[in-house]
Amino acid sequence: MRIVNAVIFNNNKLLCVKRRKNPYIGMYSLPGGHVERDESDIDALKRELKEETNLDVEVKISDYIGEIFISYENINNLLILYKAKVIAGKERIQVDEISEIKHLSVEFFLSNLEQHKFPESYKKDLIKFFKLIKII
Repeated sequence: MRIVNAVIFNNNKLLCVKRRKNPYIGMYSLPGGHVERDESDIDALKRELKEETNLDVEVKISDYIGEIFISYENINNLLILYKAKVIAGKERIQVDEISEIKHLSVEFFLSNLEQHKFPESYKKDLIKFFKLIKII
């Protein structure tokens, strides 16, 4: 499955959402979601951010960070990361999927992945990409 996630970094914090549904229940993640048929990655990311957080974001092709293949709890996903910038909206959660929107330190976000037993390779790839865009 193809998934897009936004890296929104401001004041040394990552914008994160706490998932309400399995298999990621209780986990903080980067906001985003599935790319629908005939939808571009960027359009999907803008749509998902609006649905999950009520925020409008600016994302360009040049904001592409990289891709990570991840297999977690028998689910295989291709995760595509983009930098994004909030341009409008007031944070509001999508109650059926998200329980919280929080601005977290990179260190806390990465330690949360360990608590949920995400593959070490995923964390290593995220660290590599975070270094690439100079947030760690």
